[in-house]
Amino acid sequence: MKVVDGDGKKIDIDVFIEKISTGGRPRKVITQEGAKLIESMARIMCTEEEIAQLLDTSIDTLLNADNKEVFRNAINKGKSTGKQSLRRMQYQLAMKGNVKMLIWLGKQVLGQTDKFDTNTNVNTDDNFKLMQAYMGNIKNGKECETEETIKED
Repeated sequence: MKVVDGDGKKIDIDVFIEKISTGGRPRKVITQEGAKLIESMARIMCTEEEIAQLLDTSIDTLLNADNKEVFRNAINKGKSTGKQSLRRMQYQLAMKGNVKMLIWLGKQVLGQTDKFDTNTNVNTDDNFKLMQAYMGNIKNGKECETEETIKED
């Protein structure tokens, strides 16, 4: 059976999954080429569902006793390689001076955080009166001309 890959090329999936006759329904077993394909798909963060769909099989088949170890090893190796590549690219961007990437990596790798002022010891009553006075140019019920005369009390 042939399927179309992401580049539009037709690929023969029989190269990736071998059918082994057992007297009943043939067992599907991942080949070395299949493991390489699974690894490359995992490298670009494809889901297990997407990989199974490309191989024209089910996740259950990929996780059965015949395939589980090969499938998991290929997935883990591919994801690890993909993460390494992504980190490398992020690091290169940061080293080129990309400020957003520098901040993000600082938070992720160095544990840096944004500092928020959570000081709640503010006398809101005085601030409100000052604001009212400034907005209405009123001081103790009388009009005033400058901000300095408001703050004198």
